[in-house]
Amino acid sequence: MERGRVGLRSRDLGELLDALEVASEETRAELMQLARESKQHGWWNRYGQTITGPYASFISFEHEATALLCYETIVVNGLLQTEAYARALNDRATSVQASEDADRQIQIKLNRQQRLTGENPPELWVILDEAVLRRPFGGPSVMRDQLLHLATAADKMPHVSLQVLPHRQAIFPGMIASFTLMEFPAPDTSIVFSEGLTGAVHGEAEEAARCTIIFNELRAAALSKRDSIELLRHSARAID
Repeated sequence: MERGRVGLRSRDLGELLDALEVASEETRAELMQLARESKQHGWWNRYGQTITGPYASFISFEHEATALLCYETIVVNGLLQTEAYARALNDRATSVQASEDADRQIQIKLNRQQRLTGENPPELWVILDEAVLRRPFGGPSVMRDQLLHLATAADKMPHVSLQVLPHRQAIFPGMIASFTLMEFPAPDTSIVFSEGLTGAVHGEAEEAARCTIIFNELRAAALSKRDSIELLRHSARAID
């Protein structure tokens, strides 16, 4: 149970609470409810062969987070990618994958995006380096639609904020690596994920605190939300 390989049965939990002398009925009821919920499989479980290791952890945490603070230096954040952009990106970045596995990766990304339109969506705040807007994937029409999709999401979805970090900004520590900072209801429970060639890695406590400071600096240095939306639309119109 400690290693997360098996669930916690209600009977076992009751015995543990007795042994630990937990007398509060409210606390016991909350823990029992958590134990029942832990037996419910997330949608990602049906992609067990594709979602493994750190990526599985990332998706499960993302599903529970109340706020997602994302800084992207290379590509559009996965929660805001159009299907065509995601497919073009997948084709370029993972050309050695079998087509069936590539299709699963796309479907997983689309499933992740459903949180933004479901009940109690998380607050999503994305900062894109301006280079992301200039790096084409899938040709002019795909990139144009992607930029307009970003502008629409930022303009029409109240829980989505988007800023562009312009090229004119001087580089400072933290600007060279993409990361996602996840926040949860309980205080001091933020975690941070970063992706690399060897897969996603995550840190907690001190690393999350450091990335919070960096994200706030990036937020201050980036264009305003309104100016960012205007830049996205202007960039879409300028694509030949």
